[in-house]
Amino acid sequence: MQNLSTSPPVSAATSILLSSEAEVESWRQYVPLIVSSAVIIDILLGSPLANMALAPMKRASEQGAMGDSAQGSDGDDGDGGGASLFSASGGNTKVNSGRGKERVDSAAIAQAALDKAYGTMELKRFLEENKTDEQRYEDVRKKLDQQMQELDEE
Repeated sequence: MQNLSTSPPVSAATSILLSSEAEVESWRQYVPLIVSSAVIIDILLGSPLANMALAPMKRASEQGAMGDSAQGSDGDDGDGGGASLFSASGGNTKVNSGRGKERVDSAAIAQAALDKAYGTMELKRFLEENKTDEQRYEDVRKKLDQQMQELDEE
């Protein structure tokens, strides 16, 4: 009879533990949903949580850029230092460019791409103008070979 009387409290404790584990498991399955929903909402709202978390680093980088520009202004480059593709104001100046809160300076990136393309065109033109006679003969031979191959295919 003593075994019967001790069995119900043990099974009750076990059932309490099992029910608490089941409750833990029931809310754990929703954690990824909640986190991903919070991230999506943060993105849709313009990343206020991310901006708040990154604000101290942004202030530190701006102060570092100000320090670099003060040291770099003694140099002979004359651009004031601190210019970056990733700052909308170019580094050390506080100019409202009218583009809102851009994280990268798209105008500077576009200008860099145009400069690179222009430099490539200039190099190609220079190399074409300064070819040796042997290089020109080789080009003519390649063109003739290509034309002969096209005629053979037809």
